[in-house]
Amino acid sequence: MLRRGLTLRPYTEGVDALPVIEDDRGVDVSQIRRQLRMSVEERVRHMVEVANKLMDVRATARFLDEPTA
Repeated sequence: MLRRGLTLRPYTEGVDALPVIEDDRGVDVSQIRRQLRMSVEERVRHMVEVANKLMDVRATARFLDEPTA
């Protein structure tokens, strides 16, 4: 039962919207912001880890794409 003076409103009212994480080109700006908060040494270490993982994935994909005799 509603008391006089109360109004119904959507449950989403007052909920904070999620911050935009991509710009109009689809670039993940949250990743860029996170990397800019790192020191140069941390950023380089992170980039080397990512590059090594990518090379591992490519090597595995290349191995799986080779025809078996």
